[in-house]
Amino acid sequence: MSRKPAIERKKIVKNLIKIAASLGLTAPLGMSVVACGGKSNVITYSYVNNGTDKDASKMFADLEQKYYEIYGTKYKLEGKAYQDENQLPEDIMTVGNASAPDVFAANVDAAAKLATNNAILALEGADSPQGADQILKNLNYNEDYANQKLTAFKADDGASMSSSDKWGAWLPYAVKASKIKSNNASSNETKAVQYGITKHLGVGGGTAVVSTSEKSIATFNAMGMLNSITLKPDGGIDWKANADGFSIKQLATWSAESENSYVPFLIDRGMWWMYPVYANIVSDPISGTVYKAADIGMNWVNDSSLPYYDTNDGKYSSVWTNKYFTTSAREVVGKWFELFAQQFKVAKNKLAGTGQISELPENLLDPSQNAAVQANMIDNEIAGGVNYEPGSYFDMLKGFREFAKMDYVGLDHLKLWSEADSADLYNKYESQGVNKWLSPAGSGMMVFNARLGSNAAKLRAAQQWVELMFGASEVKNEAGEQEIKFDDDGGVFNFKDQFSKLGDNPAKIAILDESLRETGEFKTALDSKVDVKYNRAINEDSEYKSWIGTDQNKIKNEKDAIFRLESISIRLAASLYGSENATLSWAPNVSSYDTATDNDWHGNNAMKPSLTAALVTGVASDAAFQDVFGFFSDKSLDWMNDTKFTSRRDKFVDDLIKSLADLNKNQSEQN
Repeated sequence: MSRKPAIERKKIVKNLIKIAASLGLTAPLGMSVVACGGKSNVITYSYVNNGTDKDASKMFADLEQKYYEIYGTKYKLEGKAYQDENQLPEDIMTVGNASAPDVFAANVDAAAKLATNNAILALEGADSPQGADQILKNLNYNEDYANQKLTAFKADDGASMSSSDKWGAWLPYAVKASKIKSNNASSNETKAVQYGITKHLGVGGGTAVVSTSEKSIATFNAMGMLNSITLKPDGGIDWKANADGFSIKQLATWSAESENSYVPFLIDRGMWWMYPVYANIVSDPISGTVYKAADIGMNWVNDSSLPYYDTNDGKYSSVWTNKYFTTSAREVVGKWFELFAQQFKVAKNKLAGTGQISELPENLLDPSQNAAVQANMIDNEIAGGVNYEPGSYFDMLKGFREFAKMDYVGLDHLKLWSEADSADLYNKYESQGVNKWLSPAGSGMMVFNARLGSNAAKLRAAQQWVELMFGASEVKNEAGEQEIKFDDDGGVFNFKDQFSKLGDNPAKIAILDESLRETGEFKTALDSKVDVKYNRAINEDSEYKSWIGTDQNKIKNEKDAIFRLESISIRLAASLYGSENATLSWAPNVSSYDTATDNDWHGNNAMKPSLTAALVTGVASDAAFQDVFGFFSDKSLDWMNDTKFTSRRDKFVDDLIKSLADLNKNQSEQN
C-alpha cells in the first residue's frame, strides 16, 4: 500500500502550522511553547516499551526513586512510554513540541532536524541558554577527555582504570558524531555543537548477514575469505582477518558463473544501506585538496567561505548538484547499479514470478515488500545472505530458518573497483581511503525540549535527571562543596541494563573490553538478552517453534548462535566509535538534513522509480529483459559493455541524482 497519503497529510499539517503562525495564532516550533513551559514542577521524559524485547519501565521506576533520594521531591518525574522512540521526534516535526516530554530520546538524524526547527535546546554555543553546558562539564562529555580515557584504556586493556572510568567515559566518536549544525535562519551559531548526550551506538549497513550453509561456505572459500571451511563450535564462520577482499565486478562475475542462479549476498537499496556507498563520493581536487562525503556529509549550506562553494547552486548544495562532486557521484552510483542489476537478473531468472509477494522480482525495488523477496531467495539458496546492519539479523530468521545458519561479513571487504577493473578509478578512490562500503555511525541521544530554555531552575533539574541516567550525581562532600559522583556501573545506560533490557549498544569505553563483554556479570546480562531474543523467536515464528520443539541440542546451538550474533553487534559498534579515524564512519548529522526522511522518501520517491525505469519499464518480459541484461544462461558479464545496458545504467544515474537533488532542495527549504 502506498504511503503517499500519509506524507500528504503531514505536509498539510505542517502548512497549517505555518499559516497559523503567520496569523499570530501560534508560533514556530520552540517559540510559543517556550513561554508555556509545561507543568512547572513536573519533569516529563520518554522511555521505550515495545511489549516484546524492549521494556525500560522498571529500570526508570527504580531510577526515579534514586533521583528523589538525592534531589528531593521539588520536581516530580513522569515517564511516557513509547513503542518506538524514533516515532516521537517525527511526531514533533509534524505537530510541534508543546506536548512532547521535557527530556526525550532521538536518533542523531532526527535530532539534527529538531535542532534546525528550534524544537530542542543547544547545550553549548551561541544559541545555548546560560548554564545549559553544565551537563557537558559534569559528565566529562568532550572529545579530549574521551580520547584521553581511550588512550589509557588501550595502554593495558583497561586493567588500571576504575569501573566508573570505564563506564563513565565515552568512546571518542560517540561524542564527535553527536554534534549538530542547526541550519535555522535565526541561528547565531556557525559550528556544529552538542544538543544532547549519546546514550547508544548504532552501525548502519556496512555489513552483510550471510549463510553458513555448505553452498555459502564454498563460495566464500573460493573468494579467499576463509581460514577454514570448518565452522566454529558456535556455528560461526572462521573468517580470514586480512583477506584481500573482492570488487563489485568480481562479485557479479561469481554470480554470473553460477548461470545467474545464485548471488553470494544481496545488496539493499534503502537509505541506511546506501550511506556506506554514498560516503565514497569525493570532490575533484580543489587547490590540491580532495573533500569527501565521508567527512562533510551529502549536503550543506552553500556558504561562500567553503572551498567547494558553487555559485551555480542556491542556498543549499549537495554532492548531487555541486560541480566539484557530480563526476564522482555519477561514478559511484553507476558502479553500485551494476551489482544491483546482476542480482536483479538472478531474481528474474530464479523466482517463480507468481502473484505472491515473495516471488516477484520487482518487489526487490519496493521498500515495503523487498524483505519478503530477500527471505525467499535466502531460504531457497538463490542468495547466500543480505546487506543488513548487525542488530537486524533477527528480522531475517524466516529466510535463514536458524540463527546457527547466520554470520556477518564486513563489507569493507567489498570494493567498488579493483585495479584490474579500472586502475584509474581504483587509485582515485583508494588514495582517499574509500572505495568500499563505509559503515555509517548512527546513535541515540537524550535531548531537552526547547521550552526548558525559559526556565533555568527546571532545566538544571532536568539535566540532573539525565546525568543520573549516565551514572553521575551532584552531591556535597564533607567540606560542603559540590562534586560529581560517578556510579561504578555507569547508570542505566550501561551494558548490563541498556543492552540486556533495551537491546542497544551503550556508548561507553568498557564495551571495547572483551573480558567485560563476555565474562562475569556482563556475560550474565548477555545471556539474559539471548533468552529474550530466543523467546521472541519462539513466540513470533510458529515454523521455528515447531522445528526446534524440545530438542535440547537445538536449543543450545541456537542460543550459542544468538550470543555470537549479539557479540558481533557490540564489537562492530565499539570498534567503529572507538576509532580515531572518523573517515571510516559517516554521521549524517554533519549535513543540513538527513536523507532518511519520514516515510522513506529516499526509498519510495527516489530509488524505487529510478530502479523501476531502468530494470522493469520496457523490459518486463523475460525475452525483452535478456535482450538488455544478457541471457540467463550466459556466464559472462559482456552485456555490461553493450550500449543497451549502459544507456539504462546512465538513465538510472540521471533519475536518481535528479530525485536526490530535489530532495536536498525541498528538505533544506523545509528546515
